[in-house]
Amino acid sequence: MWTRGTLTLIGFIALAAAFWLAVSLNETYDVEIAVPLQLSDVPGNVVITTELPEELRITLRDKGIRLLPYLYGAGMKPIVISFRDHTQTSGRCRINSSELLPQLAKQIANPTQIIQIKPDTLEYYFNFGASKRVPVRFDGNVQCQAGYFVAQTKLKPEFVTVYAPQSVLDTLRYVSIRQLHVTGARDTVQRKQSIATMRGMKAVPAMVNVSLICDRLTEKTVRVPIHAINFPGSRVLRTFPSMVDLTFKVGVSQYERIGAQHFVVALSYEDLIATNNNKVSLNVRSIPDGVSDIRITPATVDFVIETIPEEEDSVK
Repeated sequence: MWTRGTLTLIGFIALAAAFWLAVSLNETYDVEIAVPLQLSDVPGNVVITTELPEELRITLRDKGIRLLPYLYGAGMKPIVISFRDHTQTSGRCRINSSELLPQLAKQIANPTQIIQIKPDTLEYYFNFGASKRVPVRFDGNVQCQAGYFVAQTKLKPEFVTVYAPQSVLDTLRYVSIRQLHVTGARDTVQRKQSIATMRGMKAVPAMVNVSLICDRLTEKTVRVPIHAINFPGSRVLRTFPSMVDLTFKVGVSQYERIGAQHFVVALSYEDLIATNNNKVSLNVRSIPDGVSDIRITPATVDFVIETIPEEEDSVK
């Protein structure tokens, strides 16, 4: 239950607050507000490749009581910029923000002052439909958990249409997504990423669905023969052993698909005759996609190059 003393105290506090508010609202302040921007009168054959900023930031100076409508009212109406009034043949239009003062002044009551406009220069880029369809490439870094790797990267769509000046289109071969960084991946990672563009360039669509398909690593060993390449008809290669084991890492989903037939271990005639001994190190000359960390056992083999007798050669 309220006592007379409590009510009196509340009354004094309310009166003091009202007095403080009246004094505060009578002070002069600088406040920044947003004003929407709108581009109009764009012809149907024009493509805006870099848009205007969405808004201007203007600083107003006046007494607090007169600034309240700008801060808490319905907001400023959009400032309209006519494409036809600012068209330039270069494909780039720059507008000094001070040119917009007449439109702003219509919405600012006296004696409120406009102290600053940001940005001080507006610009947009456009062209008359010059475009090129190019592939999209992945750009970024993906770190998987131990024992996992990125088996496949899918981008959808794989191609986009780029609108840009003809000088840019002439040398444009592809576009990339904005850099994507992922850590600790082990399952399929789905992201929506924008296309990396420069000023005066527009990609349609502007966003790409990125799928990073992860797989668990396992180890597999296959036995493959050693092939001879570039040997003349009168020469034959003998290696000891004639077959070697290849141990490699592969995703679980590819384990059954990848076999010995997908690898080639070969020795060339030119390399062998250039060596001074009868031992040679082996290299894998053909490796299927999705395979890593290949080990050859044994890593070196003994070899001899035999000459086929002429009579034997002629019989054959």
